[in-house]
Amino acid sequence: MFNTESCTLFALNADTGEHIWSYWLGDPLTSTPAISDGIVYTSYPCRQHALGQRPNDAEAPNKSVPNASHALIALELKTGKILWQRWLDSDVMSAPVIVGDEIYVTSFAGTVYRFRKQDGTILSAHAARATSAPVVVGQNILVTQRVTETGNRVAEQIVGQNQLNKNEWLIAAKQFAPYLDANVQRQADLASFGLSLDEANGFAGGAPVEANPQAALENIGQAGVFIMQSFQGSRILPFQGMLLSNMGDVLTCVDSRNGQERWRLKLEGDLAKQGGHLAAPPAAAGGQIFLATLSGEVWQVDPQSGKIVQRYRVGAPIRAQPIIYQGRIYVGTTDGQLVCVDTGNPKFTGWYAWGANMAHTNIPEHEQ
Repeated sequence: MFNTESCTLFALNADTGEHIWSYWLGDPLTSTPAISDGIVYTSYPCRQHALGQRPNDAEAPNKSVPNASHALIALELKTGKILWQRWLDSDVMSAPVIVGDEIYVTSFAGTVYRFRKQDGTILSAHAARATSAPVVVGQNILVTQRVTETGNRVAEQIVGQNQLNKNEWLIAAKQFAPYLDANVQRQADLASFGLSLDEANGFAGGAPVEANPQAALENIGQAGVFIMQSFQGSRILPFQGMLLSNMGDVLTCVDSRNGQERWRLKLEGDLAKQGGHLAAPPAAAGGQIFLATLSGEVWQVDPQSGKIVQRYRVGAPIRAQPIIYQGRIYVGTTDGQLVCVDTGNPKFTGWYAWGANMAHTNIPEHEQ
């Protein structure tokens, strides 16, 4: 299951590559689908009502259209049959996250949504200025959050909210965040690189209004089609009683109980000049942390000390989280390569997709 920038969601036979079904959703698509219990969840721009029926019209055909630019849609994996749709204030950041009977979404506007998986009922929607896809641990939702300080200085912090009482019980790792500042990012190499790719795809004038780029610009400081598609943010990795997050130019580790810092690992590069984050969100396998870096390496990091145990040279910049399976690390590079690194250690496995699995929980298989 995958989507393309130019509008279409595809289902193929994994063994043969045979086309099973496809659905034209809308242009551009900037998030990744999620799969759980035979259902696909994804988002699409719907100001043009791409499916011929607006979300929720079946239940209330005379209801006015809300001020929303996107929809979350659920389809049967085997057939492509539409099960339900719900409005969103902007596109899904990275991908929907499925935990138990619920779907969690962060939009580019920073809203954290919670839906019932069965029928799409909205259980909650919180304008949180969130800057990463949510991670759910028990009754707690974990995100990173944009904070504007005195003098319009942009910062970011880790926030944990209890779903039952809505209390923010954890605020940690607050730091200066030029990687979320539009004034900094528009001058960075990533902005010009993204624009060149967008121009090649017919977006020479920037992201179209259908993509609602203003929502992304005001929250993550960037608004190009390619940049929204590739944005992974400072997504949090819960691991062995710790919370790890790559916050721009540092991998930070805090205690999951009280947010106290355990260690920090500085990344290599010039944050302001290069733009975005200097590494992808961390992954976990075989009791170790793996970090794909813009410097062209995958770092193996000891989770207790924060020390680099091994560097696996890839040879090209990386901005995407790796897949780790049976001792091999698979990464996509910014220059269009797919690279496989053999670590020689088969215990490094279990991280099968962005966010660990097709539900994108960001929790390693052995910790679930």
